[in-house]
Amino acid sequence: MGRAAQQAAEPAPPLPAVVLAYLEHVRVEKRLAARTLTLYTLDLQKLLGFALAAQVELLALQVPHIRRFAAQMHSGGRSPRGIALILSGWRGFFVWAARQGLVPMNPVDGVRAPRAPKPLPKA
Repeated sequence: MGRAAQQAAEPAPPLPAVVLAYLEHVRVEKRLAARTLTLYTLDLQKLLGFALAAQVELLALQVPHIRRFAAQMHSGGRSPRGIALILSGWRGFFVWAARQGLVPMNPVDGVRAPRAPKPLPKA
């Protein structure tokens, strides 16, 4: 099952105004493709879902929260590459939020996706 199909099966929390403002920013100013915008929306819905489950405001998330969310995705079977893409989307949101003065620092900075296993050498 693809990334979008997995996320579409989960109930999506309503997006707060700050997330809608970011999505409008990337749509208008960065002129991202519609598919990329859809994936960013799904990734931010996932982040919001994690934040709600942890009972933490979206803009109050810290590095330990993001690390825990990445670990949950990994233990849930998401690929390291998929986690890296999601973290990249989250990182972009928090970079924008920091530029807007909404957060003092980016909680996704320094958080890396798990490493993909290296294939064994061929004999």
